[in-house]
Amino acid sequence: FGGYSSESDLIVKRADSLVLSFVETNWTYTGGAHGGQTYHGVNFDASTGERLSLHQVFPDGVQLVETLLEKLRAENRPEIFFDSMEATVADQIIHDKASWVIGPRGVTFYFNQYDIAPYASGTITTTILFDERPGMFREKYKRGPASYAEELAVYLAEDVSLADEGLGKADKLMVTTGPGEFT
Repeated sequence: FGGYSSESDLIVKRADSLVLSFVETNWTYTGGAHGGQTYHGVNFDASTGERLSLHQVFPDGVQLVETLLEKLRAENRPEIFFDSMEATVADQIIHDKASWVIGPRGVTFYFNQYDIAPYASGTITTTILFDERPGMFREKYKRGPASYAEELAVYLAEDVSLADEGLGKADKLMVTTGPGEFT
């Protein structure tokens, strides 16, 4: 007997002045042939601390359901899905029970084992990118990294002011890359 076990982790997907978004992963084994993994997304408006609902980010729930079904069919073999897949996706969206996170480039949805497909299919994810379908998102939440991040040239040292509070300090940042690394 190997005993029961459980592991949990929080992975921050976005943390900026607009959104705090993370996914909680849980793996448990309570006996039987295998353990199980679940993903649960949590999203907050960073300025108010209010937990975000799907409807605050996506104004048109019907369009969201149609887009998710289209993407799920395009990205997966159709035979993996339960016959109830469409109804389950619609129910999760309409009743705001879906697991989702807002990342810097779009919104990712997690369909856990047994939600829309059997255990062997694993957790099924799909992402709707802001650039891919900009009209689907409320303007406030579709701001991507280009609006708040500056790309640094590789191998070039650049003067960058990092909150020097008027002291005139110049910091040097150097960005290098190599096989499997980013420094």
